[in-house]
Amino acid sequence: MKVLFLQNVLFDYRVPFYNSLVKRGYQLTVMHSGASSNLQCDFEELIVPVSKFGPFHIQQHRPELDRYDVVIAMFDLYWPANALLSLVSKQYRLIFWGHGLGQGKFGNYLRIALANKADGMLLYTEVGRKAMLDKGMRADLTYVANNTVEVSNHQIKAGQGYSFLFVGRLQTRKRIDLLMHAFAKLLVALPDKTFNLDIVGDGDIKNELENLTKTLKIDKHTQFHGAVSDNDVLKPIFHRAIAYVSPGHLGLGLNHALAFGVPIISSSSVIHAPEVAVLNEGNSMMINATEDSDCIEQLAQKMTALATDESLAVKMSQQSYADYVNYCSMERMVDGFVAAIEGHVKH
Repeated sequence: MKVLFLQNVLFDYRVPFYNSLVKRGYQLTVMHSGASSNLQCDFEELIVPVSKFGPFHIQQHRPELDRYDVVIAMFDLYWPANALLSLVSKQYRLIFWGHGLGQGKFGNYLRIALANKADGMLLYTEVGRKAMLDKGMRADLTYVANNTVEVSNHQIKAGQGYSFLFVGRLQTRKRIDLLMHAFAKLLVALPDKTFNLDIVGDGDIKNELENLTKTLKIDKHTQFHGAVSDNDVLKPIFHRAIAYVSPGHLGLGLNHALAFGVPIISSSSVIHAPEVAVLNEGNSMMINATEDSDCIEQLAQKMTALATDESLAVKMSQQSYADYVNYCSMERMVDGFVAAIEGHVKH
């Protein structure tokens, strides 16, 4: 079966996903307007130019779509050539893929109208699917494939661990400074125990964070690993972690943590990426505060709870890994796309 993806760009983290679909037996083409991938692609990569008219993007020289059995198009009203495909006569099966609803009332009305004329609507999360159903989306057209990254060496960690971990870009919006302040409070509260803080990533505030560790006198307990993408290198770092702590924005990093059985500590007062839909009381602890002082205090409390209660830490680790395997592994994401491609709705 020939399947065409219509995308804006080809992200490196998507390549393993497309390769996995090829392994399931599909002849795959990914059309986009970004840079060519340097990774091993088992699919055809088709790059076309794009023109911009105000907020809208129009891709040029697109292939004849009727050559394909299934077309999976990025569902974004600012890429109208994709969104309007449901209004034209076609021989292929059209599936939209996206987050679902937006912010504007009229835009959402248009999204539902267009999606109901397609052959399928693939959502990032079950939350996104239910939101569309509430606005009039046909249930028999909806599918869910939780967005994720490939972690081929996923494995639950053994025991409680002895470190706290942040992985991601070192950016102000991630509020890593709050984590460091909370970690300092943890060390004061539990002076008879030894804990480490692992920071994986690079960014424009790295020097600022390094200086903060000295100010807080946690520098001897803190290790900056730099940017690391090799899962074989990341695995032992995750496996010694009690928890993955991200006081600010959460994204695909949480999938990485769950893949190694590491529970999440974050904030419900922050706007996160759709991937947070997989989080629950069994695999995460959420603080609810807007003032920095309150955030630090609550973070320290959550970190202390996991650091001093081994049975709780192990239980949450087991739940974290189970939720990764059952809901957000690469296999589950591919399963969701196969169901949409084949037209097998399961709800």
